[in-house]
Amino acid sequence: MMTLDAISVGRPQEAQWQGRTFQTSIFKTPVSGPVKVSFNNLEGDQQSDLKVHGGPTRAIYGYATEYYEFWKKEFGPEKLPWGFFGENLTISGGLFEDQLHVGDRFAIGDVELEIMQPRMPCFKLAMKVNDKGFIKKFADSRKVGLYFGVLKEGTIEAGQSLTPTFVSENSITIDEIVELYFFDKNNKALINKVLQTERLTDSWKEYLQKRLD
Repeated sequence: MMTLDAISVGRPQEAQWQGRTFQTSIFKTPVSGPVKVSFNNLEGDQQSDLKVHGGPTRAIYGYATEYYEFWKKEFGPEKLPWGFFGENLTISGGLFEDQLHVGDRFAIGDVELEIMQPRMPCFKLAMKVNDKGFIKKFADSRKVGLYFGVLKEGTIEAGQSLTPTFVSENSITIDEIVELYFFDKNNKALINKVLQTERLTDSWKEYLQKRLD
């Protein structure tokens, strides 16, 4: 059974790294009690760069609780705070990219979420850990997390279970998109398979169609 272990939110703040000044919302703080979920984000959360975060296909970022144990080899045995990787929802019990499909749906309380796409790490994650090589490490781990879209608004709270409401068995997995983006860019058979996924976002379809062409 999948369980919502933590809800973390953050608002834009100014950061500097390698001579650049920018706005980022990657610094998330766990919150307690009920949290309202809207079609574009969570109560108390605000994305900074709406080109790559937020909106109906990237409303909420989920990350597997189990991955925190994996990252101890990178950051040491001290417990990292929930939300460390910029995720909104830290979920245990099966939020794994190679097992979940684009279009899979889950209920949490009275909220319904749909898996839409993987999280693509950017320089702001490298900035947070102060390691310009961390983006590659994060991608190479294949533990990137995923974005949910919101099908039904409502309220969620840490400790609640996630109940599958639809399994898109004929769809592609999140890991297959990661495979194409980072590791096997010219796999035409896999590109064609991904392009046939009904619930894949238009931006991903356009990107992969250009690669195929």
